[in-house]
Amino acid sequence: MKAETKKYIFISLVIATGIFDFCTFYFGRLLHFEINPIFVVTQSVLLLFALKVLVISGLAYMVFSKRNKTYFSSYAFILVGLYLIIAQFAGGISNINITYEQPAPEQALAPSQAVETFAYLSLLWIYYPLLMALLGFKLWEWVYIKKGEEFLIDGIRNGNNKEKAKKNL
Repeated sequence: MKAETKKYIFISLVIATGIFDFCTFYFGRLLHFEINPIFVVTQSVLLLFALKVLVISGLAYMVFSKRNKTYFSSYAFILVGLYLIIAQFAGGISNINITYEQPAPEQALAPSQAVETFAYLSLLWIYYPLLMALLGFKLWEWVYIKKGEEFLIDGIRNGNNKEKAKKNL
């Protein structure tokens, strides 16, 4: 399978889970139960949707960009996309569970509790693991990649032929 095909599959998964998460939130009428601080502060579904589209579009642009990528930046884009897939899928499943439980709006968290819960979940399940994975990769790159190879994705497999490696991006 070509790298370009794999990129399309990857971005398609990010988009599909984003649509799944947003649709289960919006059509499940879960506005009272959203804990995303952007929504809690602004109460704007449109802003939340626009931000989701912006983030996914930015990730797709970075994945498909033909500019010189380092091993680290390519790994970071894939890792962020993976975390988006997992977080959006978990959010959609959570939305479905809340929809079927049909709790009363009075059971929703207070805005300050919602933001605190979001911060806790984000730090514990997304940002700390993401940071550890990126730091671990940066350490690997520092130890194993020779100076001058770090800016080419295929630098090692292509015998450091920079022009050939750039074409493979």
